[in-house]
Amino acid sequence: MPNLLCLCPNHHVLFGGLEIYIDVDDVVRRTHEGDSLGRLRRHADHRIDESYLQYHRTLCELSRLTKK
Repeated sequence: MPNLLCLCPNHHVLFGGLEIYIDVDDVVRRTHEGDSLGRLRRHADHRIDESYLQYHRTLCELSRLTKK
């Protein structure tokens, strides 16, 4: 599944709540502060479609703009 990420329970909540996102360089970042939490680790046999990550980044940006 190209839109599936394996996340721990804590990061699952943060990702779903638009509190963290994965940037274009595979760095996991906090939506509001922009600081890095580390790099996304990818498995060679599991391809993630970039369009899903881009869509999530768009939602995070909208969330960031509305919470100012």
